[in-house]
Amino acid sequence: MKIEFRAWDTHLKVMHHDIQHLDTLNEYISKDKYIVMQNTGLVDRKGNQIYEGDILDFDENEWGDQFEPEIVEIQNITGQWNYCGTLNDVSKWRTVIGNKYE
Repeated sequence: MKIEFRAWDTHLKVMHHDIQHLDTLNEYISKDKYIVMQNTGLVDRKGNQIYEGDILDFDENEWGDQFEPEIVEIQNITGQWNYCGTLNDVSKWRTVIGNKYE
């Protein structure tokens, strides 16, 4: 699995996607105007890649109740975050509905 990143430009308010080269990543990290986010390696039920900062919604029919959408915040070096359910639930019952920057 290749590790992918994206970066939010805090000045221009645009997202730069699919940063894969180390030199390019270092350029983004070295400048204060960017917030760099890592891909979690997971996809939602529609096949969308899930990154740090994404907002995931729950499928009410599966969960039997309405839950507040959840922001993906990476908690440790393994790329895990504290989320409801299991990793299997993410790809079956969750949908990326945006991110906390856009």
